[in-house]
Amino acid sequence: MASSEITHSPTDGISRRTLVCGALLAAVTGSAINMSSAAAASIPTAKGVKKLAGGKFQVPLASNPTLKKVGTILIVGESKGVPVALVSGSGNSFKAMALICTHAGGPLELMDKQLVCGWHGSVFGLDGKVKISPAKTALPSIKVSASATSVTVG
Repeated sequence: MASSEITHSPTDGISRRTLVCGALLAAVTGSAINMSSAAAASIPTAKGVKKLAGGKFQVPLASNPTLKKVGTILIVGESKGVPVALVSGSGNSFKAMALICTHAGGPLELMDKQLVCGWHGSVFGLDGKVKISPAKTALPSIKVSASATSVTVG
């Protein structure tokens, strides 16, 4: 055996292949764990939100005056690891939806008043409807009830 040859036995430790595969797995797993919070990073979070029984969220309007403007979108919390957004409509109307792409479950970001999936490019309007495929289904809606002082999501 020439001095430049390298041999490995089971006692030599971890192979290069195992090390590289492990590093890639750690990187992918780490990214997946923080995916939902990273996805919603481009969307502001509502202030003063109370988490209620049954997975509901109560959003005080006094703490979130931007909701008076039509088309405002705020993250109100997470349900089963998925960010939940509240969007203001005209009058005292609101829509809530899960921010997860209906095509392949990718994270959504706010870009130019649209929700864009970074995985495959699906685009959704703030009403949750598909504007550009590959997604074919609107974002999952969540029940909303509003009073003069707060909005309850869930």
